[in-house]
Amino acid sequence: MGSCGILIKKDDKIMRDAPIKKKKSIVLRFAIVAFCAYAVVSLFQLRNELAGSRQELSELEAEAAKQKNENDELSRLLDGDEKSKITERAVREKLDYIYEGEQVFTDISGKTGR
Repeated sequence: MGSCGILIKKDDKIMRDAPIKKKKSIVLRFAIVAFCAYAVVSLFQLRNELAGSRQELSELEAEAAKQKNENDELSRLLDGDEKSKITERAVREKLDYIYEGEQVFTDISGKTGR
């Protein structure tokens, strides 16, 4: 009793009817469309997040390069046993000291240029 269709008599010939087609559920179709829409929206969100992460990465790489240059300069000063230069630099930068009679010009534009 495992037939896929019904046998019918037509024009004195016995023919096998085509297999019975099941109707596809509207709910299933809606679920598939909804999933596809969700996947597309998720892909666009991930693309935007990736672009933001790449921008942040480039900023961090620039900051790391700047810090490496500063570290190299400090290492060079330490390797040269020039402790007086290190002390002078620290006093100038941190405490704003200057030599007597020295003229110092201050950039008031707020831009840092190194």
